[in-house]
Amino acid sequence: MNNPRLTQKVKEVVANKLNLTYDEIDVKKDLRNDLGMDSLDIIEVVFDLQRELKIFIPDQKSEKWKTIQDIIETVNELN
Repeated sequence: MNNPRLTQKVKEVVANKLNLTYDEIDVKKDLRNDLGMDSLDIIEVVFDLQRELKIFIPDQKSEKWKTIQDIIETVNELN
């Protein structure tokens, strides 16, 4: 079950990284194909989430991310 506060934080971090508004972040969008993120962008999102949420996100988890929803599920799982 997704925590709304964590979902909001993930969307805010991704929106900030991509210079988008919160409302432009659709959880079903593909990180690479739809949003144009590369590996460095994803690493930066990992660092930002770890710092803001005070969690550790293992590489094995972030390497599997394809959509914003994947990020949200990981954060919920680890929190």
